[in-house]
This record gives sequence, structure tokens and C-alpha cells, in this order.
Amino acid sequence: MKHIITATVLALTLAACAGGTTGLGYGNTGSTGNTNAASGLGKTLVQSYARNQCSVELNKRQEWRLMALAVSADKQAQWEEQICGCVSEEAPNSVTVYDLTQAAVNPQARTEIVANAVTKTVSSCLNRLVK
Repeated sequence: MKHIITATVLALTLAACAGGTTGLGYGNTGSTGNTNAASGLGKTLVQSYARNQCSVELNKRQEWRLMALAVSADKQAQWEEQICGCVSEEAPNSVTVYDLTQAAVNPQARTEIVANAVTKTVSSCLNRLVK
């Protein structure tokens, strides 16, 4: 797992270097594809961890447990899938590039960064489902 994360950080770093000055906002060198590829890798990494952490975080919440008691197991599974899908899409928006590099280097930081991102997004996704 460390090799995958290290490779991801390396790819992000190389993509940022290959991007020239575009990543800093000093002009358009036509390398936005490299920047998009780097952000795509980071987004995929966070989405994967967020998806795994979502049900754990969801089951910690009292409002979720109360909602789950009121519906069938099938409906509960459907709602959990909707919420965790939302979380995996939204969580990368609350993680910075700095956070991604910390996550790649330090497994303890990775857990904390993803947990924070998931905690933030579970609330908003749960509220969307209720509305």
C-alpha cells in the first residue's frame, strides 16, 4: 500500500513539475492536462479511502441509527449507498494537495485526513438525503 501511495505522490509531483508555471497561475503553457491528471489521481485516492470510511462514520451518527430503525434493511442499504456515493464524490473537495502529500508519507496522517474529510461530507450528504 505504501508503494501505491508513494507512486501517487511521485506522479503528482512529476505532473506539477511538467506543468511548468501554469499550476502557479502565471500563464497558459497548454499543460493543464498534466494538472488535471494529477488532481484526478489524488481525487481517486481520496475517493477510495472515503468510500471505505463512510459506513464506519455513518454508523457512529445517532440520526443515522434512528433513521435506519424506521426502514427495512433494503431501504437502509440503498440510503447508505446513496450517502457513501455522495461522500466519495464530495470528500476530495475538502482535501488539499498538502494533505495528499502528508497522507502519502504518513499513514497516521492519512487516516486523520480522510476521517476529517469524511466527517465533513457525511453530514452534508445525510442532510441531502433527508431533504
